[in-house]
Parts: sequence; structure tokens; C-alpha cells
Amino acid sequence: MRIVGFFLLVCTLLSTSFAKDKKSAETEEPIVWGMLAHNNSCVIFKESKKHSGMFYGIAVTVKTYSELEVIETQNYTLEQKKWVETQENINELMRLVQKDRVKFVKIPHGYSDSLLQKAREKCSDAAVPDTNADHPVPTQDDERPEGGPVLRRSTNPQPGASTTGGDSK
Repeated sequence: MRIVGFFLLVCTLLSTSFAKDKKSAETEEPIVWGMLAHNNSCVIFKESKKHSGMFYGIAVTVKTYSELEVIETQNYTLEQKKWVETQENINELMRLVQKDRVKFVKIPHGYSDSLLQKAREKCSDAAVPDTNADHPVPTQDDERPEGGPVLRRSTNPQPGASTTGGDSK
């Protein structure tokens, strides 16, 4: 009876290890982060995972970390070409996003040409400020009452319309 139980346990463990499906590079999508709209430039990173291990007689330690390597840039110069994905480095990249309005796109290490092309398309998405009249981008000439919405100044006020958003009575 114990042999049958052991055999079932081994079969169960082996079947779960084979059930793990890894996505191929073809089915993966580039990961976009940073300034997603109204960005001025873009950087495409290749993400790779690095492993290091030590054997101490009866104990084994394994250290895994991710590394970002710059593949190409559009309208931007990033002097550091390799970034280890630590919280400190991610914070530094986010400071660059806020300062320089940069969009970052990340693709896996074994990327294909089609995935790189998708990353380039993600870079060009919304690179130009949105000119949608329904949702204009606020400018310095707009007024913002404390705690209130941005009020647009109209260049051609219509009769009876208020340019400050208040009541015209």
C-alpha cells in the first residue's frame, strides 16, 4: 500500500512540473512604463535574468536578479547602458521619467525581430501631445481655482458665456 501511495505522490509532483507553461517570446508583449502619454522620448530595454550560486557543504544559496540593457533610444541619450533592477535604480529611472518625460519599453532577453518591432510601435504611440478638443492639455494660461478643475480661457467667447467658469449673472 505504501508503494502505491508513493507512486501516486511521485506522479502528482511530476505532472505539476510538466504543466507549467512558459510563454514563448512570440506570444509576449513589450512592457511599457514611465511617461505613457505626452512623452518626448523613448528607451527600449532588454531584460535578462542573472543567477549566481554558492555551495557550502550542505547548504546551497542562489541569488537571482534582473538586469536591463539599453537596446535603442528615440530622441534621448541614456548614458548608463546597463541597469540592475534594484529599487534604487528603478527610482532613479522614475526620476528621469518625471524630469525628461521619457517612456520605457521592456522586452525579454530572447526577443525576436517582431517583438522588437512591437516595442518600437509602443514607443511611437502617443509620442505627440493629444490634440483632442474634448480633453485639451492644460497650459500655463489656464486658471486653476484652489482645489478645483482647470478652467480654460476661451479665445472666442460666445455671447452670454463665461470665460472663468462661474455664473454670468
